[in-house]
Amino acid sequence: MYPYQIKSLGDLPGEEWRPLKEFEDYYAVSSLGRIKSLDRYVRHKSGKPLLVPSKVLSQTIYKYFNKFTKDHTYALRAAISKENKRYDVQVRRIVYQAFVGELDPKQCVINIDHDGFNNCVENLMMVPMSVKQKRVTDCNRTLSYLSYADRSTFKKIGGNRRKVGRFNRKGNLVKAYESLAEAARSSGFQYDHILDVAKGRKPHYKGVVWKYMD
Repeated sequence: MYPYQIKSLGDLPGEEWRPLKEFEDYYAVSSLGRIKSLDRYVRHKSGKPLLVPSKVLSQTIYKYFNKFTKDHTYALRAAISKENKRYDVQVRRIVYQAFVGELDPKQCVINIDHDGFNNCVENLMMVPMSVKQKRVTDCNRTLSYLSYADRSTFKKIGGNRRKVGRFNRKGNLVKAYESLAEAARSSGFQYDHILDVAKGRKPHYKGVVWKYMD
């Protein structure tokens, strides 16, 4: 059995509990991936306080179908509530947040061993989406775009470079460059200013005239 399937309130071997951020008075998270509600009092309709005892929450299995391999990957989620408002949380993210550090909304938490049911803290890692996607490709669970892309449509780097010349106001060529980028690097003028003059949007810039050579 996975730890999340065990509903006993007794601690499992090596298990540690920490408060769930922003729900500190309501829930605790386990280093093994379990979640429990905390003992708390609520007001009964009679007006008297009523003790709601702690319990280990059930977790919901979310299945994600992979069209390439024709199978599923899995993630565990849990429903929690606070002040009569319900929240749906991904278990591996809240375990990581409680025991490792703050979450980056631009990154995702993954299971290192690829097992979505194993949310013990040692099996979790936060990575950029690009790293997660590369892992999926490396595990042959999808095709790399380059494996089927029409490379004939790819733009060649440097294929559109045009020679540009630096002229004085009398029209005399001062120096020629292989590209706008080279002219900007060598002359100290900004790329955008050279481009504006070369395209005829400005007659010159600080007395310097730039023209395409072809």
